[in-house]
This record gives sequence, C-alpha cells and structure tokens, in this order.
Amino acid sequence: AMPLNTVDRSPTDATNCGLEGMVSGYLGNSQPFKVDGVPVMVTSSTQITGTLANNRRVSVQGQVVNRVLVATQVTVRADSGDDLASSYKLIDRISMLNTSQKTFTLKNTLVDYRQATFENGTEANLQTYRMVEVEGQPSSAGFVASRIRFR
Repeated sequence: AMPLNTVDRSPTDATNCGLEGMVSGYLGNSQPFKVDGVPVMVTSSTQITGTLANNRRVSVQGQVVNRVLVATQVTVRADSGDDLASSYKLIDRISMLNTSQKTFTLKNTLVDYRQATFENGTEANLQTYRMVEVEGQPSSAGFVASRIRFR
C-alpha cells in the first residue's frame, strides 16, 4: 500500500493505498470528507475504529475509485488531543486478572492496563469480581485502558 499523501496526490483507479492525516469537511457517514486534502468515502462495509470527526487524526486504508479513496478501514488515532472524547467505556466485573502481564478480562474482552491511570483506588485494588469502569481504545488484541475507575 502506497502512502498516498507522500507519493501521489492524484492516484489511479483501484490502487490499494493508505493515508494518514487530519479529517476535514466531515458531515456524516454518507458524505465524502477529506484527509489531508484527499477525498475519502466511507461505505456501509467500512470498518471504523473510534469516533470520526473533524480535526481528528485518522489512518485510512482503501482503494481509489475516480480519485476518491473508498475506505475499507478507518482508524481514529487517540493522539489528536481530544482522546477521552473518542474513547470507549467498558463497565463490568474483572475476571482473569493477570498482574504480571497487566491484563484482565471484562466480559470477553482482554484489557491491557499498562498505561492506565486509576481513580478511586490504585493498581493494587484490582481484583477478580471487582466492578470497574474502563475507558480506552479498542486494539488488535482487545482493549487498551487509559483510565480505570473503581465503582
């Protein structure tokens, strides 16, 4: 996949390509928007991770059709400043706590808490069956926690 914004700004049809940049002109899922000036279209089959919004940093994978990048995958980056607003919350009881790997399971989701900050307690308060609210981002392995709140 070619990094579209560094190589060729008017790519040819059916080229698989990737693009990373800031979202502008976003009006909703049925409308094309721009990423670093390149028109991007999401469809009902586009996999979107995170919350799409203007001025969010995203990486897009897809194919170019008529000079529009038709996205197969859009990943919203958490480092666009407003990362808590684009985060997800999981609320459940901890199971399968692994303190050496710094992971636990909520429902069937593996949560990695290495980078998490804690509220109403500390890492030492993590225990099986404890009810927690976890904020963070989905990852390929499961979920990366940015904040864990004991309830």
